[in-house]
Amino acid sequence: MNTKSFTEDLWKQSHSNLNLMFWTQEQAEKFGNRLMEQGKVNREEAQQFVQQLWEQSQENQKRFQEIIRKSTQDVFDNWKGTTQSQLDELNRKVDEMMKKMNGEG
Repeated sequence: MNTKSFTEDLWKQSHSNLNLMFWTQEQAEKFGNRLMEQGKVNREEAQQFVQQLWEQSQENQKRFQEIIRKSTQDVFDNWKGTTQSQLDELNRKVDEMMKKMNGEG
């Protein structure tokens, strides 16, 4: 996976997650309003319910962000490692070629 593709995928996932967070809040508010309309809870209980759902949604968002952060770090750590080993291999080959050119090999 190249860096551009990874960044685009990360952006798309973050955008989807943000949309989901807002959708969740909207649905929680609608559900709270329906409960109030049906007389199953009073306004204070509905607001408390919506607040609890919102707080849970924010907690889930934080967990998601931590997963993305760790995944991103892992990808870049692996990318750096691969790149470094490729550079080391290239340097070794250049050294061998230089030795051959100089009649040492």
